[in-house]
Amino acid sequence: MDYRFPKVDKETNFYIKLTEDLYKKTLFPHVEIDEINIDKLLLIAVKDNALYYVARKLLEYRSLDSITRKRLEAMVAKGDLELFKIKKTIEDIKKYINNYVIFKTYKGKNFPRIGNDIDVFVKYQDLYSLKDKFLANGYYLFVDFPKIEKAVLITKEGRKKIHLQSKIHWCWKEYLDEELIWQNPRYVTYNGHTIPINNVNADFLIHIAHMNYEHPYFKLSELLYLFSIVPALDFDILLAQTKKYKWQNTFLRTLNLMNNIHQILYGEPLTNKVNFKKIEFTRLSFPLMFSRKHMIKATLEKKITYYLLARMFKISRVLLTGETCSYTVPPERKYLTKDGKFLIRESAIRKAINLMRFRIFKLFDIFER
Repeated sequence: MDYRFPKVDKETNFYIKLTEDLYKKTLFPHVEIDEINIDKLLLIAVKDNALYYVARKLLEYRSLDSITRKRLEAMVAKGDLELFKIKKTIEDIKKYINNYVIFKTYKGKNFPRIGNDIDVFVKYQDLYSLKDKFLANGYYLFVDFPKIEKAVLITKEGRKKIHLQSKIHWCWKEYLDEELIWQNPRYVTYNGHTIPINNVNADFLIHIAHMNYEHPYFKLSELLYLFSIVPALDFDILLAQTKKYKWQNTFLRTLNLMNNIHQILYGEPLTNKVNFKKIEFTRLSFPLMFSRKHMIKATLEKKITYYLLARMFKISRVLLTGETCSYTVPPERKYLTKDGKFLIRESAIRKAINLMRFRIFKLFDIFER
């Protein structure tokens, strides 16, 4: 394909080059560190959930001034503490749960991801007994989800939140078979622990569904991880699952977008197993939002209706501004400070609406059979 190179600011270019060890070298030109605005780069990184990774990489540059170096060292120190919490939390998961897979957490061996929580898939018949086991060992309920969610969010001092789930869904809709989620788990090393994660087909579907029906945007680290597992995918399984769960058009449009980004970054298509249509990008930045048209089509295809009423504030904001990552509170936002102030603040309106949403959803518990 003959592509016109999109506009990319120097900070995004630098960020893309910085992440080459997560996948492979790009076509993008080299940018010197003294050509960029460090604060702008760090803001990109925190919105893309890569602040710890970027801060560690930047500390390899000897030309940094002492003030910037101290700021970065403080960010890395805070990230190290979070990784220690993740390590201790995984120890608890391995101690208290026999049958589980961790999902949407691992993003490749070279990316030390720091998320808001650890997502753990368990059997529904085990869900509430596991909750009781964790509560008996010092954990407490962080969110009391309604029963329709089939999920529990727990935590304790010195640990990350654990999101126990027995149904993987967004907007109260499912996107793949439960049998596929459990099938042939892979064992990977994550933060010093060997953990079970989904097979590549389930992993890919879960990530693409989450991007479309929860964020809705691509993070670069997420994208590079998905690029890396594409050669191992069985597209017959993917297409059959997305057709069964009525989101195949959304899935194919997302693949098309990924293929175009891959072409821009590396000069070659991501895969030739599915037909793709060329997209002209005028500008490339991360996190990369889906277009408003794509989001509306995805919602209509999946027939998401009444759930939208509970997310009206977020949906309105996304459609009006075309931006959602600061609203969804990036996990590393508390580490991005300057002169003692947070550069990204959590929305008080968001907190209030989420609390009201959970209370409304609890009403559905009366219909539980």
